Amino acid sequence: MQLNEFIDLVEVKRETHPRSRVKEVVRVVLAALGERLYRTPRKALAAQLPGELEKMLEAEVDGEAERMDTHQYPLEEYYQRVAARADLSYDEAVSWSRDVVSVLEKAVTSPVIEEAAGALPDSYRELFGQPPESPASPRVS
Repeated sequence: MQLNEFIDLVEVKRETHPRSRVKEVVRVVLAALGERLYRTPRKALAAQLPGELEKMLEAEVDGEAERMDTHQYPLEEYYQRVAARADLSYDEAVSWSRDVVSVLEKAVTSPVIEEAAGALPDSYRELFGQPPESPASPRVS
């Protein structure tokens, strides 16, 4: 999947936003996801993305980061980081993140998505479209 197609698919989900805004939030969401993943699953995801999306995923990390070097924080903080970096409300950050990740799931193979999701704490499963862990999960109704 090429960059324009990826942005097109997110844009369909976020139809009231201009393309430049969609691209900016995609960049923020992918960068935040990339900094949360350690090298092996991040490199596997990046290898299946076109150049610009690959750069977005790896923008905030040292390319050689080991598992112990990744930023370790809960899903709630992931959403807070997306919200702060993209100037979104918390609920908007949740919604945008899920939309971008749902398109990411179409852009790469299932084993690579499963590896990435499996490398994150269980609470992150809801980012990948699975049911929330608990009633306290950061979800949008």
